[in-house]
Amino acid sequence: MNKRIVILRAYQVAGRQPDEYRVLIDRLWPRGRTRDSLDFDEWAKDVAPSAELRRWYAHDVARIAKFAQRYCDEMTLAPGAAIVARLQKLSKSR
Repeated sequence: MNKRIVILRAYQVAGRQPDEYRVLIDRLWPRGRTRDSLDFDEWAKDVAPSAELRRWYAHDVARIAKFAQRYCDEMTLAPGAAIVARLQKLSKSR
């Protein structure tokens, strides 16, 4: 049986499908959420943008293109790159 890997932020959580593998991508634990209230298989906080990058971006939409590039650059480094590679491999095996 093939399973999909679905990557969500905690505030986007909806009903779980039986074929989903849920990965929480957020550096900080989501405010207002308890661990019991979230249904996920893995918390991959090292895949989220770094605190430094988030501070630099500061939700300035004029910086979105540069933010995206810097985030992609971060994902080529450890530990994020290793986690992304593992999730890609997992998605192919499910």
